[in-house]
Amino acid sequence: MGSIFISYSRSDRAAIGGILSELNESSQPYWLDESDILPTMQFNDRILDGLAACQWFLIVMTPRSAASEYVKDELHWALTNRNGHIIPVMLEKCDPATFHLRMLRIQYVNLTPDNKDGQFQLQRAIRLVQDANDDASLPLNNQRMDGALEMISLLLTFIPRYHQKHLCNLLAEPESGRQAYVGCRSLRHELRDLCTWGLLNRCPDAKIGEQARDGLGFSLHDVVVLTDLGRRLASHVS
Repeated sequence: MGSIFISYSRSDRAAIGGILSELNESSQPYWLDESDILPTMQFNDRILDGLAACQWFLIVMTPRSAASEYVKDELHWALTNRNGHIIPVMLEKCDPATFHLRMLRIQYVNLTPDNKDGQFQLQRAIRLVQDANDDASLPLNNQRMDGALEMISLLLTFIPRYHQKHLCNLLAEPESGRQAYVGCRSLRHELRDLCTWGLLNRCPDAKIGEQARDGLGFSLHDVVVLTDLGRRLASHVS
């Protein structure tokens, strides 16, 4: 029986009590940062240890967890390393796509107050975990994505989040895209990666980070522009 990593916003700690009670009642092992991280432990390292130790990933979906960078980083890891073993639990109504486009394809447990079958759905998901073979996976939603969205979803899974943020800044108004980068070398590499992947084009005669002050407080709009694919990707970054 595999263990479940629980990804949630700390603001929802009181609200996930029902989920924890169901897991405890069914004797299902789980990993929760609050109980499994000691004060002396490095937070990020312990989170990675917890993710690696669990075979399943349960994400609690609320508007607050949708705004949490920690939750999105954990989900990104799970989509890469635990694909097919992800259990979304919707505690409050929100758009699954705000977490990641691929969440549209995974059947979620609906624990919102207006759904009478939510507890049964959660119990069924826990039984699936307890009875599953290594190749088990949750059923997909009836909602299907077209080929273009499938490709965008796949690309966003593999493009690092720092690179994705550059795309979002470029999609914004020019003044909103002004960023003060401390490390011009890392910026240069990231922008070059995006150009190589066909998501950005370099502006004519633009020099990225080639002098000591380059890369500090300049507008991305002055040195690179989004390609059509880059613009589509940027519009789907959550």
